[in-house]
Amino acid sequence: MEIRKLRKNDNFEEVAKLIYLTDPYIYPYWFNNNIEEGMQVLSEMIKMPTIFNYKNCLVALKENKIIGLVVYATNKSDNSCLQELKKYNLNYEYTITNYVEPLNNYIKPNYVYISNVCVLPENRRHKVGTHLMNYLIENNFNKVLNLHVLKNNVLAIQLYKKFNFQKIENLKGFSGYRKRKPEILFMERKKTI
Repeated sequence: MEIRKLRKNDNFEEVAKLIYLTDPYIYPYWFNNNIEEGMQVLSEMIKMPTIFNYKNCLVALKENKIIGLVVYATNKSDNSCLQELKKYNLNYEYTITNYVEPLNNYIKPNYVYISNVCVLPENRRHKVGTHLMNYLIENNFNKVLNLHVLKNNVLAIQLYKKFNFQKIENLKGFSGYRKRKPEILFMERKKTI
């Protein structure tokens, strides 16, 4: 297995599929449960200066196929093209106001916000997530890492605890307009001195 940063010549559709599969609330809402449309739009967003930009992605590859992903943001990440996303009609105003813009609260100097961690279902329980997190932490050892995770995602929480992430608070997550908001945890890992 190879862990590395995403490159311009990688298969962005494979990455877009992983992003879509990361959260059962956010992406189905954005794309009205249409994974094909989601993959197409997210593939474009990977090329644009958004939180999903390829420069903010780590991938795990097995036999040259992308099987795992971490998307992260730092205070140097760029979200300057948010207005351009209007053309994709992804419940824009609600999504930007209630999901994308609030993420900026977690993107401070010397912090890394982990927005997505996903492994293809057939590759789970093979330490792919562990290798991705190791790589991210080794390359950001002097930074605070934080993330949100669904409270019922027990396996992900166990993975984060293994890397010394600690629960900071319980919150209500993003679910789309007028839908029941899921329980989530905000977790943080302090920088190594």
